[in-house]
Amino acid sequence: MSHSLQVILLLMVVVAAAKLAGALAARLHQPSVFGEILVGVLLGPSFLNILGWPLFVSTGSDAGLLPLVQDMAHIGVLLLMFVAGLETDVVQLRHVGRVAFWVAFGGVLLPLIGGAAVGVVFGLPLYWEAIFVGTILTATSVSISAQTLLELGALRTREGATILGAAVIDDVMGIVLLSKLERPQIEMGTLIVRVGGHQLLQIFLLFHRLTVGSSLVGKNEQPFSF
Repeated sequence: MSHSLQVILLLMVVVAAAKLAGALAARLHQPSVFGEILVGVLLGPSFLNILGWPLFVSTGSDAGLLPLVQDMAHIGVLLLMFVAGLETDVVQLRHVGRVAFWVAFGGVLLPLIGGAAVGVVFGLPLYWEAIFVGTILTATSVSISAQTLLELGALRTREGATILGAAVIDDVMGIVLLSKLERPQIEMGTLIVRVGGHQLLQIFLLFHRLTVGSSLVGKNEQPFSF
């Protein structure tokens, strides 16, 4: 089978499965992104491993279609954040900065403590296995938050702006913690400069996309829909 036909078939399966799962989740009064993530886990290597099927295995590359899927996923996230920008009130997003910081701080501290405590209960040593369990629970996803707020029509509200801002700050805190656990010999100041600088660049690009997107539509226009 030709490579182009493999790509078309894979896209058909992925898009159809995601749409059906999203529609089913919506009927159950859940965000459609919940169903899309669930079907992604089902089709992934943990269960069905769709990219390992003979139909989608490429003879010219050991990686098969995985690099292409990863590239399309990155493009999808960029498009999602652009659409989120069409719905975001950037001025309001700036006004909730302090509140968003404390929301993000709580969103990192509570899962960290709770995860570490559960790890200790299950017999893991506090340093560093239990703390690592708590740290991985601090991770969030800006794109998932944006998609859920979009579906709820809440991106232009103060609460939506707070959640979106907190998700961005939460990502920075979580990655700094994970990086510190991975390389404990690095001084925290150096780590914050290295990781924080990279994350600040990503945050700048995120807000740039939000600003460009929101500038294309007025605040009083109808919400953008798929």
